[in-house]
Amino acid sequence: MPSSENTYPRYRSQQRDPLHVNSPVSAGNISGVQGSRHPPSPPTPTTQPSVNHFDSQAERLNNLTLEELLDSPGRAGLTRLDPKRPPGTLSFDDDAAVAATVRSIFERDFKEPHANWSQTSKATIDRWYETFAQVYNWDRSINKRVRVVFEAKLKSRMTDQVSRWKGNWKEKGDEAKPKWIDPDVWKGLVLFWQDPKSEKRVTTAEMLGIMIRMAKASINTVQARPHTKLVQENGVRRLEKKLLISLSC
Repeated sequence: MPSSENTYPRYRSQQRDPLHVNSPVSAGNISGVQGSRHPPSPPTPTTQPSVNHFDSQAERLNNLTLEELLDSPGRAGLTRLDPKRPPGTLSFDDDAAVAATVRSIFERDFKEPHANWSQTSKATIDRWYETFAQVYNWDRSINKRVRVVFEAKLKSRMTDQVSRWKGNWKEKGDEAKPKWIDPDVWKGLVLFWQDPKSEKRVTTAEMLGIMIRMAKASINTVQARPHTKLVQENGVRRLEKKLLISLSC
């Protein structure tokens, strides 16, 4: 398959959305996002209400900002998220249905060639989060926590799925394209995968990710002195900074 170092950057420069640079997870800023007023029709996991329920609710809420949406009394009847998991609620950690919903959201609204997390626009992440807020409800005191965990789950699920698409593409070429992906979006993904620099960035990011997980495991399992633990935590932060830089290059 032909390869070019400059083709994908030219393709991305034609995209309208600015690149996602300062999301709550990627940059450590966990404040709420405001101003988006047109959430898409939410997904319909098997454990959630019907399509008609979602569509009518979306129409009622589509003129609200994200903050207004989160405070809307219309969300009271939605399935509730609670980290303490009292009866009748779900949590990110214990319920696979929530993670499945996150995956369903980005798959049903995958309208740009998001080859990796750093290529995903802030506007797109906001839109996906608005959709999530029309599927679940939670106490406003944990708004920031839910946003951070949502992005972490989204990043993990999207990275895994795009990696699978890439692996299938290497084996089957364009025959590997899922039927529901727009041909132009698939073309953008392929252009990125063909760029030699992208392969190097992905490899570097994977290695840094492994190092970060190992370092965090060491901090949690070893009974270190306070000073030693502080040094280890600072080391993890430096690795995380390098990871963000490698993904944004």
